[in-house]
Order: sequence, then structure tokens, then C-alpha cells
Amino acid sequence: MAVVLILGLLTGRLDLPVPLVVILSLLGEGMTIALVGKKTGRRVSRRESRILFCCLPAVFCLMSIRSSLYGQDLLYRMQIAEASGEVTGTVSGIEEKNDQLIYTLSNARNEEQESLGKILLYFDADQDPGLFIGQEARWKGKIRLFSEATNEGQFDSRTFHACRKEVAQMRNPRMVEEDRLHGGVYLIPRFLYSLRQRLVLIYKQSLPGEEPGLLSAMALGDRSDMSEDSQELFRMAGIIHLMSVSGTHIGLVSMFFYRFLRKRRLSFGVSGLLAGLLALFYGTMCGNSIPTIRAVGSFLVMALSQTLGRAYDGRSALSFMAMLQLIDNPM
Repeated sequence: MAVVLILGLLTGRLDLPVPLVVILSLLGEGMTIALVGKKTGRRVSRRESRILFCCLPAVFCLMSIRSSLYGQDLLYRMQIAEASGEVTGTVSGIEEKNDQLIYTLSNARNEEQESLGKILLYFDADQDPGLFIGQEARWKGKIRLFSEATNEGQFDSRTFHACRKEVAQMRNPRMVEEDRLHGGVYLIPRFLYSLRQRLVLIYKQSLPGEEPGLLSAMALGDRSDMSEDSQELFRMAGIIHLMSVSGTHIGLVSMFFYRFLRKRRLSFGVSGLLAGLLALFYGTMCGNSIPTIRAVGSFLVMALSQTLGRAYDGRSALSFMAMLQLIDNPM
């Protein structure tokens, strides 16, 4: 299923001709049937083959349409964002990077109340507006699109931010109006951000030299206090992945807590629920990057399989999370 979904995504992105689309669809179906037979250790029955041949083309076509429409919608948002001079949105994330503060505006709208998606606001350290997560405000300034790669091999900032649903950026904008502080869904992210900042402060007060930045990066995925030289050393050693919260971190924290609860004779359901909440909170505190979301989702699948008394398969969980993430963001 994941193979067919990915083929549909590529078809929508590349605008392939219809004959090639049909060939790819049949190829995806054949690969899926072969993988199902290999996984189950038996030959796929005719009834199962008919079901697959009916469902897989539908998945392929829907994903192809979804990918094509998503790209067109993103391009349209970029065009209206570039033509706007004022934006209103709710702060959903705050990050410190390279002596700058980066505010993420979700549900951003222009003067005509057209939806723009996510906008990044960059501020110099001495121009921090001091807003909180969940606070709505109106900003005025020049809205710029992210830069595209001008030659082969160059980093494409526009594609990178598009994968994160970030449409455009503003540098040191002027706040025109400060609106209400939202509660509800923003209460937990606001608390977790405060907890993260508190932990970083404790690291700085308790450890010497570059150790606070290293520990913040490994435990919280926050590289803002790591020097460029340190990051380059990790990159050259091939262990830079340790600086991003992924399966290793989620497994250590959530699985330890899950097994601790099971040893206290709590049921599979209660243990999975509490450990799953811990994984969600930890992932949110660390920024909800793509590897973090994948790891948290895989752990939730594992906890659900334990609760239902089914065997957990890592490759199936990984494919399931890949499908969900690609459906949400085909970029």
C-alpha cells in the first residue's frame, strides 16, 4: 500500500503521461501482491487479489490528485503571500537560532483574510516582541519567499520550508496589533515550551563550556547553543543524527516508562495510554520534527498492538507512518 501511495505521489509531482501512470500503477499492484505473499508465507488468493486490484488503483489515483492539488495550492499561497504587506496569525512555535528568534505563525491571513498557511518571523535578539505560544497578533512588513537553489547541488531553502508547510518569511516586522492569548490546544505546547526553556537554563547553570549545548541538542533537539565547529565535527564523524530527537530518544524514554508501568502490573491499555501521552508530550517539547513524529507514531502503533494482543512489525509501522505523513504533506 505504501509503495502504491508513493508512486501516486511521484506521479502527481512529476506530471507524468497517462500511459506511464498506468504502467506504474500496475507495477505497484504487482509489487504489493508479491510483498503480501512473501510476508504471509502463502500464495495470495483470487479474492485477495481482486480486493487489492480494486483498492490499490483508487489509492494511487487519489494520492496523485492530492499531490498535484497540494502543489498548486502551495504555489497559490506563495503568490498571494508575496503580494501582501500585512499578516495576522497565531504564534505556534518559538525557536532561537544563530542569534535570532524565529516565531512560527500558524493560520496566517493577509489583509483580505486569505489563508497563507505558516509564516516565519525572524527577529534580531534585541528586537524580541516577547509574545507567547497561542498569542495572536497582526504584523506589517515585507513578506519574502524563501530562496530557491540557483545551481545543482545547492541547498533549496524554498523546498525545505515547503516540506514543513512554511510558505514565506518576514524579517523584523512591526507589530501593528496584539490580540488575545488563545487557550485550548495551545495550553500544552505553551507549558512544554516553558519546560524546555527551563531545562536549557538548568543545563547552562550546572555544566561548563560547550556541555550545555551538547546536552540540549541530544536531549531536546535544540542546537542553538552548539557551536558550528562542534556540529561540523559530529557531521564529519557521521553521528549528527544523535543531535535530532528520533526513534532512539523516543524508545529510551517511552519504552522505559511503558515497561516500568507494566512491572507495576498496570494493564496493557493503561500502560500504553500513559506511555503514549509521554511520547506525545516529549515529541511536542522537542519541536515535532518529521523524525520525531515518525518515532512517536511508531511507538503508538507498538502500544496499540500490545493492547490488542497482536504482533508488532517495525517495517509495517514505518510504512504506516510514511503513508500518514505523505498524505498530510505530499512535498
